[in-house]
Amino acid sequence: MRALRVGAAALALGACGSAAPLVVREPVPATDRDPATWVPAADPAARTGEPVALGLTGGDEQVRALLVALVLAIRDANEGGIRALLAERVSHGPSGLARTTWPRDTLAHQILAGAAASHVEPDASFESLVDPATIRVLDARAHFEGPLPAGVLPTDAVLLFTPTTEGRRLLVGLGSTAIVVRPGPEPVIVAR
Repeated sequence: MRALRVGAAALALGACGSAAPLVVREPVPATDRDPATWVPAADPAARTGEPVALGLTGGDEQVRALLVALVLAIRDANEGGIRALLAERVSHGPSGLARTTWPRDTLAHQILAGAAASHVEPDASFESLVDPATIRVLDARAHFEGPLPAGVLPTDAVLLFTPTTEGRRLLVGLGSTAIVVRPGPEPVIVAR
């Protein structure tokens, strides 16, 4: 009997020519606060024809690594290491049109001259010179209000950090605790 009622109901619905029933769905939750997805580590021994995992980042790790390399190069008075981290010309000054640009060699010399009088221990750790908890990497568009300064691209990253007391003495020649980094295969500092 029950099968007869279900069959009759199905025929009645089909005979009416009604469309599929309206499905009300819950709104899709926002994903901007979701944790980062898990990505398996890339396998350095991958072979052609085998599946591999690729890891993509926003460049934050690359920019943070540049800061570590810069601070340690300044500590070690490694002019070549400092020059390798600077763009050919580095702009400096407030946002807007009044920025000046410095040649790489001149800026490297200025940074080392400032560090020369610091009397920082040659084995001082990065953490004793910069407070790691204060390091922040921002998108250039999020950091600068209004138009971007000359020489800064929307894809550049702004690295903000706070030196320790000892680090302030060492980094005085850098002239800023905000540097603009152009990410890429070999990231470089393009502004300060």
